[in-house]
Amino acid sequence: MMVRKKLEEDDPYELHFMNVPSSEDMHIQVMAETFIDEYLRMGWDDELILSIFRMPFYRGPYAAYELLGEESIKTMIGDIREKWKSRRAKR
Repeated sequence: MMVRKKLEEDDPYELHFMNVPSSEDMHIQVMAETFIDEYLRMGWDDELILSIFRMPFYRGPYAAYELLGEESIKTMIGDIREKWKSRRAKR
């Protein structure tokens, strides 16, 4: 059973969403790398990851795809996959 309480105006657990505007491609690239890293850790293959970036429904990945281009996203996927392979090999 879920406990329900009255929401307080200063509730520290209340979710807040905000856009962080940036005109710098670097921020978009870091965001794209973060998505790719997470998807690779989940065991997704390159084509599945790229398909997420192509879909407008996924606003963050799609924004990166639109700004950086498909070839850049493909390169990032390959580079990050190699990073993880080399980390596993060092164990």
